[in-house]
Order: sequence, then structure tokens, then C-alpha cells
Amino acid sequence: EERGEKLGAGAVGYSVRGETQLRRDSCRLLFCTNGILLRRLLGEPDDMFSNETCTHLVIDEVHERSVEIDLLLTLLSHKLGQRPKLRVLLMSATMDVEQLSGMFPAKPPAVKIPGRTFPVSQLYLEDAEDALGMYYNPESGGGWEDASPGIRTAAAELEATQKSKQQRFLAPLDFGILGRLVNLAARGELKDCPKEGAILIFMPGVGEIMRLTGELQRGSEQGGCRLAPLPLHG
Repeated sequence: EERGEKLGAGAVGYSVRGETQLRRDSCRLLFCTNGILLRRLLGEPDDMFSNETCTHLVIDEVHERSVEIDLLLTLLSHKLGQRPKLRVLLMSATMDVEQLSGMFPAKPPAVKIPGRTFPVSQLYLEDAEDALGMYYNPESGGGWEDASPGIRTAAAELEATQKSKQQRFLAPLDFGILGRLVNLAARGELKDCPKEGAILIFMPGVGEIMRLTGELQRGSEQGGCRLAPLPLHG
């Protein structure tokens, strides 16, 4: 929009797994995943990082240390000496700059941009159980049950808690529980939760993202909090 162009039809395009919007004869700025970039580079090993491939390369979140990031950094450390015109910008909020600089023959300059941090409260599964009034019971086939007062003795509570801690890490995601937690957060009823704002949820993959989106939409339609889920993945 800023360039007065349609995305993918002019100088700006993107490519993620399963979806690509770009014109190869006109694209000058490509947003892509690390995996897409690696496949493109490894497909032309002799001309890797040539002017035809890229003149400027921006890699964000280099501290994540995924296989793709490590391979990209390794390729760069070997190829930068052969591609003096290539300009590379590596970005991270937490990476050890000295350690990162040591990967390259000529120590690159570092730019520090001041920022600010926000307070973060750490809540664990036990806190979620308390907030929902439920507990994970491995003896019921790995399900969640109401923790009604007076039903369980203290000894039974302790035994169930110990068993659930050992098994629930391997249990599948319960999207109903996640939906209830989101509704509590949206109403500001979780510990240290603000009364307004957005809720950011990280999920393992696209399938889980879409399933939770559906769960939140159904909950909103059935009289829960009015939510507008926005699934994002790349």
C-alpha cells in the first residue's frame, strides 16, 4: 500500500510454506521464512548469495538457534569473504553480540537500539487449575475434572497432583481448557491480568492454531466473551 502496489504483483512479495505471492521479474523485496531462503540458496550452490540471488539480507531472531538459523549463519560465515557486495543485517534482542561476531572472519560492527521491557508474570499449569477449579486426572484417561471442594481428601489430592505432574506433560492439548483460560483472561479474572488489551497465544503448529481459533469462535458464539481470533503463522 505504501508503494501504491498490489502485494505480490510488484516490487514486494512473500513466500511461506504452501503460499507464495511474488512476480519473479519484478520482485525486489521478498519476505520469506528461513527454510524458503535456504532452499533457494542450496538450489544454486555456485552462485550462492550472488547479486542475482540477493544484495541485502535481513535475518531476524538469530538467537533462536534453529537448524535453519545455524545453517544460514554457517553459510554466511564461509561466503561473505567471496561476496563483498552482500550486505547482511542480523537482528536479535537477546543474542550475545560478542559470540555472534566471533563466527565471522572480519568482526562486523554492532548497533544497539535502546528499548524497554514489560513486566511479565509467570503462571504455571497449577495456577490454571486453581483459576478454572479443575485438575488433571491421569486415572480418568488423561482428562480434566472439576475440583469440587469436599470431594477429595488431602491425601488423594496430593497423590493425584504427583501423578498428574508426571503425566500431563505428555498429554495432548485440551483446547476446551485453553478456551476457558482465554475467556478468563479476556474478563481480566486471571492473576495480574490487565482489564483490556490483546491476548497473544503461541501454539506448536498450524493445525493447533486453527483448532484453537475454532474453539474460541464457538465459545464466543455460545455466549462467552466477544473475541476476534486472528490466526497467524508463517
